[in-house]
Amino acid sequence: MDWSDYFAAAKKLGPNPFYAILDRYVGEEPGRVVELGFGAGSGIGWWVDRGWEVLGVDADQGMCDYARSIYGDRVEIFQAGYSEVDWGEVDVIAAVFALFFAGEDEFWATWSKIRELVKGGAVFGGQLIGPGDDWAVNHIALTKEQVEEMCSGLNVLYFEEVRRRGKTVFGAEKEWHVFHLVLGPQD
Repeated sequence: MDWSDYFAAAKKLGPNPFYAILDRYVGEEPGRVVELGFGAGSGIGWWVDRGWEVLGVDADQGMCDYARSIYGDRVEIFQAGYSEVDWGEVDVIAAVFALFFAGEDEFWATWSKIRELVKGGAVFGGQLIGPGDDWAVNHIALTKEQVEEMCSGLNVLYFEEVRRRGKTVFGAEKEWHVFHLVLGPQD
């Protein structure tokens, strides 16, 4: 697939505003982050600019090639399913508008990895979508109760449910039903 229009549109937008929310919870000292489903790579750039060591995982070869062309050997890039890569020791797992694009088995395998790492001290930041989202038909969509259950045993640092009409990166109108999450280990 030719992603050039996506890359151009994403570059104009810059990093998702959610990174500013996540930044409140990751500490001042840079560490190691795994960026899942990094797309055009603006999130990778956000971490690199702050001195973080970045491991990027995306299933799409075009996304990986694009990220490598921008960041070279400053980041580790893997073209694979999220759960297929050994993330090693990480301080942060970032999945900004990414997890729900995984197939069902991959989604749950990845969520299991995320839970274990968060229980061990990492911070997770990302989104899940609800049944009111236009993308819910073809992607993993969860009710608020399901999301709350998935977060049980973890410290919910930030939780926001958003339902609104808005636009995609390409400018297409859609209904958004999103759960923004930042999770940490229990105190």
